[in-house]
Amino acid sequence: MAINWSSARLWRRIVIAAVTAVVLAMILLRLFAMTPMARSMVESRLEAMTIRGQTIELEGLEGDLLGRLTVENLRIRDADGIWLDADEIELSWAPVAYLSRHLKVRNVSAEALTLTRRPRLAPSSGGGAGPDRITLEALEVETVSLKDGVAGPAQTYALTGSMRTERQTGGFDLNLSPKAPGGDRIQAALDWGGDIPLRGRMEISGAPSGLIATLIQAPAGDRIFAELTAEGTLLEWTLVAEGQVGDEPALALNLSRAARRYTADGSIALDALGVFAPLQSRLGDSMSFTGSIDGN
Repeated sequence: MAINWSSARLWRRIVIAAVTAVVLAMILLRLFAMTPMARSMVESRLEAMTIRGQTIELEGLEGDLLGRLTVENLRIRDADGIWLDADEIELSWAPVAYLSRHLKVRNVSAEALTLTRRPRLAPSSGGGAGPDRITLEALEVETVSLKDGVAGPAQTYALTGSMRTERQTGGFDLNLSPKAPGGDRIQAALDWGGDIPLRGRMEISGAPSGLIATLIQAPAGDRIFAELTAEGTLLEWTLVAEGQVGDEPALALNLSRAARRYTADGSIALDALGVFAPLQSRLGDSMSFTGSIDGN
């Protein structure tokens, strides 16, 4: 069979030209992403968006939109005004990963984040499909300030963490520590899905009338303590959780799976926390349970 060399050379030139055009387009896009015009376009677009009644205001957007960028100040407002204010934000992400529906953020940090009150959210109107996978490799906020009334008295914290989710699996690491003596503290490292229902450890220590105590409606003046440990595999798994309000036990939970047998026993003091009030009116001041079942 005769080979048409002129045709082969033509196709080679076409391929080279196409690849060159794509590379040049990517270079131009990258260069454009670092220009003030690109940053102004993104800033205008973000500030024009409204999500459940919330709008964003940005000041001092700088850097590479397709890599590392900084924001001097970010504010979120609802119909009542500004409720969140963040300063000196840095963000680094991998835009190429999003081509495979993976939102990969390498780092998010802020010098200060202040919540002046709880937001007023508008009803949800639904939305489009998001990414299949989300990764936040590092989160760090030097100072998180909750003003008086957001969740109890005014409080300040330092926050670090990371997160990863993909369909039915995920996990997170979280460290919330007080910047003043006697505040709340949360340390957690948990994973779920895949070959495990849940694995890791979480420890919570809540100050009287602090953030955690306010959220779960603990009696005034009582400290909160809770810890959870989960370990093993899908076929051999255990979970132990304990909780205490003041000097009284409020939660004891043991779950396990050995081969095909599931067991559970525990108790909850429903009168210990206001958040359990709807259950207390139906079930009484406490609830205990125990049982086992053979699975397939």
